[in-house]
Amino acid sequence: MKKYPLILSIIFSGLYISFTLFFYFTERYGAFNFIYLMAIGALIPLVVLTIKLQRDTVYGGIISGRNAAREGMRFVVYSIFFLLLFQTVFYFNGWREFKSEALPQDIREQAMRLDQMNKRKFNETELQKKIQEELKNITLFKELSFVFYRYIFVGIFASFISATFMKTTKYVS
Repeated sequence: MKKYPLILSIIFSGLYISFTLFFYFTERYGAFNFIYLMAIGALIPLVVLTIKLQRDTVYGGIISGRNAAREGMRFVVYSIFFLLLFQTVFYFNGWREFKSEALPQDIREQAMRLDQMNKRKFNETELQKKIQEELKNITLFKELSFVFYRYIFVGIFASFISATFMKTTKYVS
């Protein structure tokens, strides 16, 4: 049964999507960083669980490091695929507008924090210029790249480290 990576990636992606939509519709926009951290934190144990389930069911308790890494990466690739699909749909159905509305406020808050720490003073023209630059940079490609690279690097790391520790060999006596 090679369906464990697919099943676990659907569960992971479903939880990520449901939390994202919950915080979006309840207008708790500050919680998105929390969602990102929790998703990365949940990715590592799910890679380990995928490798363990595949090792115990499909491979009969004996798995090489290469196959273990392959199973972990299969979970990561499926998850990234589902999250990229979600991000594409979400981008065109509200995320772009949300970022366009929230970005000026975030830039002003950052400028106020820097001003309070006496690191730099911003005038209104600099802030408007910075806001216009950032608004031009809201693209689907950047959103998808953000999702892809964040999970692929963590997934590669988790897969290969997990494969190193979870591989088993047949002992011949």
